[in-house]
Amino acid sequence: MSGKKGSVVRGVAWVGLGRAAFIAISFVSTIILARLLTPDDFGIVAIASAAAAVVAVVADLPLSQAVIHHDDPQDEHFHTIWTFGLIRGVLMVALIGGSAPFVADFYGDERVTGLLIALAFSSALGSLQNPVIALFERDLVFWQTIVLNLADRLVNFAVSVSIAYIYRSYWAIVLGILAAALVRLILSYVFRAYRPRLSLSKARELMSFSIWLTLGSWVQALNAKADPLVVGYFVRTNQLGIYSMSQRLASMTVGQIQSPIAMVLFPTLARMKHDPVRLQSAYLRVQSVFCTVAFPVGVGIAVLADPIVRLVLGPQWIPTIPIVQVFVLMQAANAVQHVGPISLATGHTRALFWRDLQILTLRAPLLIGGILIGRTSDIGMIQGAVYGLAVSQAIMIVWSIRLIGTLNGIGLRDHFKGAWRPLLACGIMAVSVLAAHAALGPMTPAIEGYATTAALILLGAVTYFLSLFSLWILKGRPAGPEQEALDIVRLGLNRLQRSPS
Repeated sequence: MSGKKGSVVRGVAWVGLGRAAFIAISFVSTIILARLLTPDDFGIVAIASAAAAVVAVVADLPLSQAVIHHDDPQDEHFHTIWTFGLIRGVLMVALIGGSAPFVADFYGDERVTGLLIALAFSSALGSLQNPVIALFERDLVFWQTIVLNLADRLVNFAVSVSIAYIYRSYWAIVLGILAAALVRLILSYVFRAYRPRLSLSKARELMSFSIWLTLGSWVQALNAKADPLVVGYFVRTNQLGIYSMSQRLASMTVGQIQSPIAMVLFPTLARMKHDPVRLQSAYLRVQSVFCTVAFPVGVGIAVLADPIVRLVLGPQWIPTIPIVQVFVLMQAANAVQHVGPISLATGHTRALFWRDLQILTLRAPLLIGGILIGRTSDIGMIQGAVYGLAVSQAIMIVWSIRLIGTLNGIGLRDHFKGAWRPLLACGIMAVSVLAAHAALGPMTPAIEGYATTAALILLGAVTYFLSLFSLWILKGRPAGPEQEALDIVRLGLNRLQRSPS
């Protein structure tokens, strides 16, 4: 394995290993915090975090993406990015801190004020991060980024869990975020030498690529971060905590599992931007891997959400079960398309912005409509909100595939080729696990319950892989993730056989 393909595979492997550790730490942290804190604690933090994210987006300039796209970035590019980061940091403290009293008054909860001020400083620290570390991603060298992410997560874990254990306070979550931001800032300069200098000499050049990306990031932030603000207006903080925990579980499982390939995809496709045929081939290969990995995780968690929540998080989080099921399926379905990386790699940032704006105009009415329908029906406002988001997600996927087809000629049929085998295998897996679960009966919060849940997870994994490879063989063993997985296994076995005993 050589050349760019080898770099991509090594990059995915590095990020995959780091992401696995990241997920493990995040999962343990979430379990402990869920046991120590209450839904109300998570709800009040969700309001503050969402408000800080929405305010911060006003000064968000994703200039590092321009460096990754650039063929030969120079020192002045990084000085310009750092200068913009300094300006953004000052604005964050002023805007988020200044808005804190008004947000607290709007939601009628004074706790929001202090949380927003702390999050303002956390955002400012993130703005001052070493801009040169973008070269790691551009050059498909990821171990430094992995260490940064793991250090971030470990510090967050240590601080938040310690404070939660001692004080049982919602401050544990935010102070963990603040401590992690500080450590990440320091390590970014340890891993890559850089002496910042005030300069805006490359502002015009960077902004020419980033202007539509910046506008798109504003819209994306409103799409992704504003939901708790809308939901929090209609429901109490303890109910918002249920919603927030459900989102967190979906994000740190299915969402995090997709990240290794997504992280590598943009810089990889950027290298192929002048070769449309190779770019299309690389995109479809990655898309099929995404579906093969994300679908079984999402469907598996949805099928076993009841025992997982009851045994792992505890009885106070039982209302999250139906919400988690919808959120993980939404995350898994999104693996079908990757309009962001391919649009960025080919410089179609303007088209991406207009797609995001269309989604915003659709998402907000569906979210509010779902809440209002839930208010007047038995499903409740939280579940109604989730159903509204699910509808908007389905429409977004279709729009994204259409945009990819317009820009790069990759159509719906091409996307379906990489998705149908894992989708069908997931259906077989779901039926087998549900049948076994029904035969075993309800789980008890004892060692037998944990053992039974683990057995069901193992059954699902074995059923999925057997079904997937059976469908692949029946199809005539076409090129795809199944063949690549076998090649990796054979390579590993050959190396073991050649190694000295």
